[in-house]
Amino acid sequence: MLIDLANIGDKLAQYNLSFNQLLILYCVSYNKKSTLEEYSSKVQTLSKEDFMNLIGNCYLLNKNTTDTSIYFSQLEVTNDGQKLLNDLLVQRSKSNSLPWVLEYYELFPKGIKSGGYYIKTDLKGCEKKLLDFLKKNPNFSKENILDATKLYLLEMKQRGYHMCKLAPYFIEKDGISMLAGYCEQVVNKTDSGQKTVGLSEIITNRVEGI
Repeated sequence: MLIDLANIGDKLAQYNLSFNQLLILYCVSYNKKSTLEEYSSKVQTLSKEDFMNLIGNCYLLNKNTTDTSIYFSQLEVTNDGQKLLNDLLVQRSKSNSLPWVLEYYELFPKGIKSGGYYIKTDLKGCEKKLLDFLKKNPNFSKENILDATKLYLLEMKQRGYHMCKLAPYFIEKDGISMLAGYCEQVVNKTDSGQKTVGLSEIITNRVEGI
């Protein structure tokens, strides 16, 4: 990822952020603790207020609930924080990006947990796994993938999202891809002229969860 220098000043002002705060958000998102430490020691010391601004604006989540201390390992970029990064950063190479990954990501409802984790999590993880998935399954189109995901989420919604896979893990986890199975269902029913149960409903309404 690269910073869009042509517009960075205006965009930072738009979000009422400093460059230091953008750097913090970026380093937390991509787990670059050493980069943040080096910048703070050699360029400019990062203040607690920088972190608190990001937390207060809901761009970062501090998972440390025992006291007011801030630890890098306990920080997590929120959905709003990831969207901000997507706006402020540009892709290094189109061949290593997936323009429609946000369409996939936004299908997962906000505020729903499974196994203690929000199912709408890790946009970059979704992109990486989708790119790998497309390499292994070139026969599946973007439409197949999105329709399959909508079908899966409709089934999960009807079950109260019990045991629902997190957004990146639905694509693949431990060498197993639930997405591939649902894509096969969508493709087979389309080829045979059958209507996929519930699919038209979820396409029309989109999955918002709550």
